[in-house]
Amino acid sequence: MSIGLVLDLDGTLVDSHEGRAQAWVEALAENGYRDVGFGEVRALLGLPPDALLLRTIGFGEDSAIGARIRDRYHHNFRVRYLPRMMPFLHGPELLYRFRSIEARIVVVSPDKPDALESLLDLLNARPLIKYAVTADRAPGIKTHRDLVRAAVERLGGGTTLMLADAPHDVEAARQNGVPVVALASGGFPRAALRGATSIYEDASALFSAFDHSPFMGGGLARTA
Repeated sequence: MSIGLVLDLDGTLVDSHEGRAQAWVEALAENGYRDVGFGEVRALLGLPPDALLLRTIGFGEDSAIGARIRDRYHHNFRVRYLPRMMPFLHGPELLYRFRSIEARIVVVSPDKPDALESLLDLLNARPLIKYAVTADRAPGIKTHRDLVRAAVERLGGGTTLMLADAPHDVEAARQNGVPVVALASGGFPRAALRGATSIYEDASALFSAFDHSPFMGGGLARTA
């Protein structure tokens, strides 16, 4: 049976963290929260909007102010920053490498479907990705753990790994019993990714070492 892959795109295959953080900072400032800084937001990227809002302003997206900030963030990102996004070197090729081993892929994303589709287009990946779990489409998703759990459930069993870039990805995967391969391209210190079974510098490094990676049954705790 082919492996199941829980795939995070942001900071992993697409260079999007700077734009996302700036879109959140602008949305927060436009709604009166000018003291929430870029670095604080950037450290939380990839979390569902509800979790990010709770950690920054203490109100979730169920509140009127939280919903307003969330919607403004989506607008800012889609209009101002998404058109500038670029894939990391060998990001698209890495996806096709997964296809060559018939990996079953579920993308996890805090995006709305239209923005996620634009990211997939950047990677020429729409033909490769059959399923995605987004925070606004799956009921009951409030935390990153929920997002990863929904993806694991969608894969339906068998050997499953996650490919991601952030410390909260590593923690959410651990909470769901899924080994995670981490890429340092998201800008987080390698020490913060401790707990990943393997850490690679970026998509290009993983692509080059793919035949000896955990996705091919390679050893654990590998770095490159």
